[in-house]
Amino acid sequence: MVAIRRARRRTIEEHGTRFAAVIWEPALTAPMPSARVHREQLLHICNVAGQQNVSVQVLPLSEWRAAHMTSHFVMFNFGPEPAPEAVAYDTTSSTVILEDLEDMTHHAQIFEALRSAALPPEQSLTFLQEVMRTISDGEKGPEQ
Repeated sequence: MVAIRRARRRTIEEHGTRFAAVIWEPALTAPMPSARVHREQLLHICNVAGQQNVSVQVLPLSEWRAAHMTSHFVMFNFGPEPAPEAVAYDTTSSTVILEDLEDMTHHAQIFEALRSAALPPEQSLTFLQEVMRTISDGEKGPEQ
Protein backbone atom coordinates (compact mmCIF):
# COMPACT_ATOMS: atom_id res chain seq x y z
CA MET A 1 0.00 0.00 0.00
CA VAL A 2 2.91 2.37 0.61
CA ALA A 3 4.01 1.91 -3.01
CA ILE A 4 0.45 2.54 -4.21
CA ARG A 5 0.21 5.71 -2.12
CA ARG A 6 3.54 6.96 -3.46
CA ALA A 7 2.41 6.28 -7.02
CA ARG A 8 -0.87 8.09 -6.35
CA ARG A 9 1.02 11.07 -4.92
CA ARG A 10 3.35 11.17 -7.93
CA THR A 11 0.39 10.95 -10.34
CA ILE A 12 -1.37 13.83 -8.60
CA GLU A 13 1.72 16.03 -8.40
CA GLU A 14 3.28 15.27 -11.79
CA HIS A 15 0.39 14.38 -14.08
CA GLY A 16 -2.42 16.61 -12.88
CA THR A 17 -4.73 13.81 -11.78
CA ARG A 18 -7.74 15.23 -9.96
CA PHE A 19 -7.79 14.68 -6.20
CA ALA A 20 -10.38 15.77 -3.65
CA ALA A 21 -10.09 15.28 0.09
CA VAL A 22 -12.24 16.06 3.10
CA ILE A 23 -10.28 15.93 6.35
CA TRP A 24 -11.94 16.11 9.76
CA GLU A 25 -10.55 18.90 11.94
CA PRO A 26 -9.24 16.68 14.78
CA ALA A 27 -6.98 14.84 12.32
CA LEU A 28 -5.30 18.18 11.65
CA THR A 29 -5.29 19.75 15.10
CA ALA A 30 -4.61 16.85 17.47
CA PRO A 31 -1.27 17.27 19.24
CA MET A 32 1.63 15.31 17.81
CA PRO A 33 4.89 14.31 19.50
CA SER A 34 6.82 16.69 17.23
CA ALA A 35 5.65 20.22 16.48
CA ARG A 36 8.10 20.38 13.57
CA VAL A 37 6.68 17.26 11.93
CA HIS A 38 3.12 18.50 12.56
CA ARG A 39 3.88 21.80 10.82
CA GLU A 40 5.63 20.01 7.93
CA GLN A 41 2.63 17.77 7.37
CA LEU A 42 0.23 20.71 7.39
CA LEU A 43 2.53 22.66 5.05
CA HIS A 44 2.54 19.72 2.64
CA ILE A 45 -1.27 19.65 2.68
CA CYS A 46 -1.35 23.41 2.01
CA ASN A 47 1.12 23.07 -0.87
CA VAL A 48 -0.83 20.23 -2.46
CA ALA A 49 -4.12 22.09 -1.90
CA GLY A 50 -2.71 24.99 -3.90
CA GLN A 51 -2.55 22.90 -7.08
CA GLN A 52 -5.27 23.43 -9.70
CA ASN A 53 -6.19 19.73 -9.75
CA VAL A 54 -6.54 19.36 -5.97
CA SER A 55 -9.38 20.24 -3.63
CA VAL A 56 -8.84 19.98 0.13
CA GLN A 57 -11.67 20.76 2.50
CA VAL A 58 -11.70 20.73 6.30
CA LEU A 59 -14.70 19.23 8.02
CA PRO A 60 -15.14 21.31 11.20
CA LEU A 61 -15.34 19.59 14.56
CA SER A 62 -18.90 20.93 14.88
CA GLU A 63 -19.92 18.69 11.96
CA TRP A 64 -19.48 15.54 14.03
CA ARG A 65 -22.65 13.95 12.62
CA ALA A 66 -21.25 14.12 9.10
CA ALA A 67 -17.85 12.93 10.33
CA HIS A 68 -19.40 9.83 11.85
CA MET A 69 -21.32 8.78 8.73
CA THR A 70 -18.49 6.37 7.92
CA SER A 71 -14.89 5.58 8.67
CA HIS A 72 -12.17 6.95 6.40
CA PHE A 73 -12.14 5.77 2.80
CA VAL A 74 -10.59 6.54 -0.56
CA MET A 75 -12.54 6.45 -3.82
CA PHE A 76 -10.63 5.76 -7.02
CA ASN A 77 -11.49 6.59 -10.60
CA PHE A 78 -9.20 5.35 -13.34
CA GLY A 79 -10.88 6.80 -16.41
CA PRO A 80 -11.95 10.15 -17.82
CA GLU A 81 -15.42 10.02 -16.25
CA PRO A 82 -15.80 11.25 -12.64
CA ALA A 83 -17.65 8.10 -11.51
CA PRO A 84 -15.88 6.07 -8.78
CA GLU A 85 -14.64 2.63 -9.77
CA ALA A 86 -13.32 1.38 -6.43
CA VAL A 87 -13.40 2.27 -2.75
CA ALA A 88 -10.61 1.35 -0.37
CA TYR A 89 -10.40 1.51 3.39
CA ASP A 90 -7.86 0.23 5.86
CA THR A 91 -8.57 -2.20 8.66
CA THR A 92 -6.15 -3.07 11.44
CA SER A 93 -4.63 -5.85 9.34
CA SER A 94 -5.31 -5.11 5.67
CA THR A 95 -6.89 -2.89 3.05
CA VAL A 96 -10.38 -3.69 1.81
CA ILE A 97 -11.26 -2.87 -1.79
CA LEU A 98 -14.92 -2.52 -2.81
CA GLU A 99 -15.96 -2.54 -6.46
CA ASP A 100 -19.70 -3.21 -6.32
CA LEU A 101 -21.82 -0.50 -8.01
CA GLU A 102 -24.05 -0.21 -4.94
CA ASP A 103 -20.99 0.38 -2.73
CA MET A 104 -19.69 3.02 -5.16
CA THR A 105 -23.02 4.85 -5.16
CA HIS A 106 -23.27 4.74 -1.36
CA HIS A 107 -19.75 6.09 -0.84
CA ALA A 108 -20.18 8.77 -3.51
CA GLN A 109 -23.29 10.00 -1.66
CA ILE A 110 -21.40 10.05 1.64
CA PHE A 111 -18.51 11.95 0.05
CA GLU A 112 -20.86 14.59 -1.36
CA ALA A 113 -22.49 14.97 2.08
CA LEU A 114 -19.03 15.43 3.64
CA ARG A 115 -18.05 18.00 1.01
CA SER A 116 -21.28 19.90 1.61
CA ALA A 117 -20.68 20.00 5.37
CA ALA A 118 -17.00 20.97 5.04
CA LEU A 119 -15.47 24.42 4.73
CA PRO A 120 -14.96 25.58 1.14
CA PRO A 121 -11.40 25.01 -0.17
CA GLU A 122 -10.33 28.65 0.31
CA GLN A 123 -11.52 28.73 3.93
CA SER A 124 -9.94 25.33 4.50
CA LEU A 125 -6.57 26.65 3.37
CA THR A 126 -6.91 29.63 5.72
CA PHE A 127 -7.85 27.23 8.52
CA LEU A 128 -4.75 25.08 7.86
CA GLN A 129 -2.48 28.13 7.86
CA GLU A 130 -3.94 29.27 11.17
CA VAL A 131 -3.42 25.83 12.72
CA MET A 132 0.25 25.93 11.63
CA ARG A 133 0.67 29.30 13.37
CA THR A 134 -0.81 28.03 16.62
CA ILE A 135 1.19 24.81 17.00
CA SER A 136 3.11 25.10 20.24
CA ASP A 137 6.84 24.55 20.37
CA GLY A 138 6.46 23.38 23.98
CA GLU A 139 7.57 19.83 23.34
CA LYS A 140 11.31 19.56 22.76
CA GLY A 141 12.10 16.08 21.53
CA PRO A 142 14.82 14.61 19.34
CA GLU A 143 12.73 15.21 16.21
CA GLN A 144 12.77 18.98 16.60
